[in-house]
Amino acid sequence: MHEFSKLFEPRSVAIIGASATPGKGGYIILSSIIQHKFAGKIYPVNTKESEILGLKAYPNLKKIPGEVDLVIVCVPSLYVKDVLKECIVKKVSIALLITAGFADAGEEGEKIQKEITAIAKKGGLRLIGPNSIGIANPFNGLVASLVPFPTWKKGTIAFAAQSGVLAGSITQYAMEEEDFGCGKTIGLGNSADLDSVDMIDYFLDDKKTSTLGLYIETIRDVDRLIKAASKFARKKPLVMAKSGSTGRGAFAASCHTGSKRVNERLVKKVFKLSGAVRASGWTELFDFTKTFDREPLPKGPRVGIMTLSGASGVLATDAVVKSKLVMAPLTAKTEKIIKDKVYLSWQKFNHLAPIDIWASLLGKDAEFVQETTLKTLMRDETVDSVLAVLLAVGPAVFDPKRVFSEARAIDPEKPLVAAVLGDAGLTRDWLHRLDEANITAFGTLAATERAVQALSALYLRRLYLNDVSKEIRTE
Repeated sequence: MHEFSKLFEPRSVAIIGASATPGKGGYIILSSIIQHKFAGKIYPVNTKESEILGLKAYPNLKKIPGEVDLVIVCVPSLYVKDVLKECIVKKVSIALLITAGFADAGEEGEKIQKEITAIAKKGGLRLIGPNSIGIANPFNGLVASLVPFPTWKKGTIAFAAQSGVLAGSITQYAMEEEDFGCGKTIGLGNSADLDSVDMIDYFLDDKKTSTLGLYIETIRDVDRLIKAASKFARKKPLVMAKSGSTGRGAFAASCHTGSKRVNERLVKKVFKLSGAVRASGWTELFDFTKTFDREPLPKGPRVGIMTLSGASGVLATDAVVKSKLVMAPLTAKTEKIIKDKVYLSWQKFNHLAPIDIWASLLGKDAEFVQETTLKTLMRDETVDSVLAVLLAVGPAVFDPKRVFSEARAIDPEKPLVAAVLGDAGLTRDWLHRLDEANITAFGTLAATERAVQALSALYLRRLYLNDVSKEIRTE
């Protein structure tokens, strides 16, 4: 078993500071674990209560019968030292500190954080946090987060974030609004002990994780991170967002998690040497991980675009040119099919431009036009990946699940992504249907640009793996 297996796969969990008062951290954490039907034993610890939420409560760790694999600490910072000492006596191997008020609270808090870290290290106790949002392993029901999750859509994308409540809120939004399936997630908080590198090591061998998304505010050891990320990226996609790249941003990070600024030159070195794909923020972090999880890697940089909006086609072309991608030089065969079956007599075709089908929708059957264009691009051997810009409006209504599923089947090794714009209700419906077809789709006003950046991330990983393959052959 991995050194940190008890963090995500504990047989028993004790919640120190468990509360019967709604709204308190100890109540939110305990009720979430119960609601999601954690498979192991649950031990609420409270000095004043004998029962909480239908479970027997204990005054301290010592009174709990048997072993405790994971301790979740929700008491005020003043009492954390004593709790950690109890953990050491109880021979607990890992503790998750929800409690804030350490390095995130300034110099005095940082001093206390160093003290509790030293206590834990001396006693062989590993720490997550402090100032953590919590942890989630939906596969065994261990959803212990300060952000309540009414439901959890399971997936194989793992997330580790040096963040507090925002990481949980963004995860909740992704699952509820964008049909995003998430796997194991963890808030690292101040990373006093275990940090992002430790999580990279863990998720590398985790069979239920296909892709890792990582948000970090500081880098403790650049070379250590490069080594771990390189090992990971050779086997699975790794997407990282590094914040605090500006002076003010670094100052904000120091106030948030006590993070120290890292020279941007060293940050760029990490991404250049590790094979991790850099995300500019939360949007790209989720976009890229979702795309890696669903799409094959393109053979090359050439993108074929179907668009129902001329303006979106121009924006998509700009985005392609600004990225590592290029517009696909469509074949004469593709041109003939589009002219004969899709376009109206007056429409012009250019083999280096997006195929704009809006006018065709008004003169022909909408589903036939979109299906024919999409399948033609999937068959074109000069196209390495396909982007479909859809308009969720009356004249364009069709069955996206069927059309995209059939298009995907033509060449399962060719990336196919969609950007959906238009009516909010219809957009949400189409995104859901595309999700059912396992198609990567984006549904905001910036959907087109997001889709192109996601395709670019796929291509960057293709280039990296090609370089790795060359390196292995020359060794």
